[in-house]
Amino acid sequence: MEVLSEHRSHYEPLYTHLKKGNLFSLICVNFEHDQVTAFNRHHHMELILVETGTLGCFIEDRFFTAVCGDLVVINPLQAHRLAPINQEPLTVWALSFDEKLLHADGLEIGDRNFEELVKDSEVAELFRGIIQEQTRALSWHTAYIQNLIRLLLLHLLRDYATISPDVNKVPPLLQTIISYIHTNFAQPLTLEIIGNEVGISRWYLSKFFKKETGLSIIDYINQYRCSRALVLLLKSDYPISKISEMCGFSSLEYFSKVYAKQYGHPPSRERDLKSKNDLSLGLFASSLAASADEAIAKSRNKVSDKTWG
Repeated sequence: MEVLSEHRSHYEPLYTHLKKGNLFSLICVNFEHDQVTAFNRHHHMELILVETGTLGCFIEDRFFTAVCGDLVVINPLQAHRLAPINQEPLTVWALSFDEKLLHADGLEIGDRNFEELVKDSEVAELFRGIIQEQTRALSWHTAYIQNLIRLLLLHLLRDYATISPDVNKVPPLLQTIISYIHTNFAQPLTLEIIGNEVGISRWYLSKFFKKETGLSIIDYINQYRCSRALVLLLKSDYPISKISEMCGFSSLEYFSKVYAKQYGHPPSRERDLKSKNDLSLGLFASSLAASADEAIAKSRNKVSDKTWG
């Protein structure tokens, strides 16, 4: 099935295909065997249907695989990354939609949390109906697709959704800070820069982040940068000095020191392990996802009674 087909780089987040003002977006993504998307999060829900191959899914601190016909659900604000886990061709369809699309029918996602892996032939057929409508582009196909999306969501709400407890809610300000770090990790990040971006003082930023996550913001930034560096060390041939630069470290010496503290050995050791063991994505998935979003995981053990903004 041929429609819009795009190759995504290691660093471009998948969520960018939903443009501001659009109610939905559907694209086909063909992964190369060594391609890994960036860790990212977004406010809208995203549905991913696997067409061919096996998809590796890192969602928060979990890792699982999805095969042809499986639907992967990315709930709003979940940190995630996607990757092929073998040499087979991998093609997925990614559907993102704005909640405004649902208001006409009185539907609201609200505080509902959806299962992340759905194996349901009826759901897959509904998704393929959306693909077919976009491909054929007949009269009124946009309105038809919108109604199919509503029908698909109704099916998910009925059989694959639960109400999230308050303990899992992350304060909006923390969401904004984390999102900014994940988007700009390769650039210089200081308390002043982040504080100016989110509209708070450096003092309040430091105190707030530590209170909500148990980590200093510098420690979190370093953890996230190391998780990105780990992927590049194992899945690319870039020199270590280049990887240090690409991940936002000020010097190779500082990168090596921080990396050794995080993983127990210098970055050069990853290349040795790679050549000796040919590590697969599955083997380092848990440590990668856990280190990348440890702060978010910790914050969900706390209940915030205040409104931050």
